[in-house]
Amino acid sequence: MHPDVITDVPEDCPQCGMHLMPMDDDGSPEHADHRHDQRYHDNRGAATPVSRGQYDNVPEGYSGTVYTCPMHPEVRQIAAGVCPLCGMGLEREKALAGEEEPNPELVDFTRRLWVAAVLTLPLLVLTMGPFVGLGVRGTLGERPAQWIELLLSTPVVLWSGWPFLVRGYRSFRTLNLNMFSLIAMGVGAAYLFSIVAVLMPDIFPAGFRDENGNVGVYFEAAAVIVALVLLGIVGSRRHRQGDPGPAGHGRQNGAGDSSRWQRGKDRTGKCPGRGSFAGASR
Repeated sequence: MHPDVITDVPEDCPQCGMHLMPMDDDGSPEHADHRHDQRYHDNRGAATPVSRGQYDNVPEGYSGTVYTCPMHPEVRQIAAGVCPLCGMGLEREKALAGEEEPNPELVDFTRRLWVAAVLTLPLLVLTMGPFVGLGVRGTLGERPAQWIELLLSTPVVLWSGWPFLVRGYRSFRTLNLNMFSLIAMGVGAAYLFSIVAVLMPDIFPAGFRDENGNVGVYFEAAAVIVALVLLGIVGSRRHRQGDPGPAGHGRQNGAGDSSRWQRGKDRTGKCPGRGSFAGASR
């Protein structure tokens, strides 16, 4: 993730915590499938553009803002969007001096996070309250409580979590499975099962129902997943806010400045996904 993190001993990346991976003798990552990422970071500090490919939709001679994926630099386009390979939001390839354009995904996801947080908190109180001595659910009754869970979780899943569902659908349609595939499957399964359990509890086997005929629901699980994923993405975006590109720390000083994180004189390791530690290939 961070090619400027270089060390001659195996350890964890000080920026993202991922374990460092071995490099080849020529200074490139040992795993060939990551070589394009290093090329991408090298190009970020150079005038030479990344070579065009299947996912490069930037017209020849275009001089405006270019958006790219932080994980797949071959994905380039002139408008903000999502990566067709991993589903991550595209970020500006580079920023102009003094440019303070807000990240559209950060603005959108921050708004969605607030809505998810406001609705998920009472949902958690309603579902987890009995385990900490709160009698809210017992006062309302199981059936009314399930309907309240449905009402609270629906905006979280279908509005706050809608981008994840769309990205998950696209990942299955294009067979580029990624983390949004899992998020969409988990949230969708929990939410749809719970809706059926509330609307048609009698179709479930007797072992699924309690003494009053109610089936356990998982609305809070779906809502919490959405809220936590939003929190992670917003936190990551804010952490990189003000940085001229998707690579994160240190990019203001150029892609070639790696001395900040260099651990030893022998520069033989980089952060996983982009590089490694010394020893394995020597």
